[in-house]
Amino acid sequence: MRFSRLFHRPKEATGLSALGRRGSHRLEALEDRTAPSLFGPAVPYAVNFHPYAVAVADFDGDGHPDLVTGNNGAMTASVLLNNGDGSFQAERAVPLGILAQGVTTGDFNGDGLMDVAAGGQTVVSVLLGRGDATFREYQTFAAGISVRSVTVADLDGDGALDLIAANRLGDTVSVLRGVGDGRFYSFRQYRAGPEAAALAVGDYNGDGVADLAVTNYGVGDGSVLLGAGDGSFGVPARYPTGATSG
Repeated sequence: MRFSRLFHRPKEATGLSALGRRGSHRLEALEDRTAPSLFGPAVPYAVNFHPYAVAVADFDGDGHPDLVTGNNGAMTASVLLNNGDGSFQAERAVPLGILAQGVTTGDFNGDGLMDVAAGGQTVVSVLLGRGDATFREYQTFAAGISVRSVTVADLDGDGALDLIAANRLGDTVSVLRGVGDGRFYSFRQYRAGPEAAALAVGDYNGDGVADLAVTNYGVGDGSVLLGAGDGSFGVPARYPTGATSG
């Protein structure tokens, strides 16, 4: 299976959104109006307490990319529906059951509708979408200590999306392989680097298999874990970044 089929990237994610810093409780959308490097003035949108991460997906099927934030101070996700003109509706708060530090989107149960996964504390909380910007009650899945971020990919080529969480205090990443119906198998952990923080999936050695890049917070380097194609990863190779990374 070619790598282009292995990970989810929303087709609608053509704009740029900037998340308010901790304590600001708002999201700012910057629309590209003139050239790829120039943006119009920021437009703030109120979300719930301490928004920590943001992701993009079309939650209501109207063809417009909507926004979702993971809120670290409120145990909620905030969904902002796109009006189609670069503006967004008022937030819709959805219970998560966790203090989120990371958020991602994908179709986790294969129904063609966009779902949400948020990571925080020791779990990942999954919201299965109904296609009208509402969600079923959250389900939580253990994901190791101190989940700092979460991302999604099909790591084993079975067509079901898997979740990867960075465990900052564990210096590891946790892989939760997807069952395909919105549930996930028990996590397996792989060594990453000191204070694993941000995650990025890519095919870094050209073998058609998803690999993982991890920033190591506060130590000035990052780790690359090459995927085996079965949901597992090899020993991390660490590379200096020249500054603290996280």
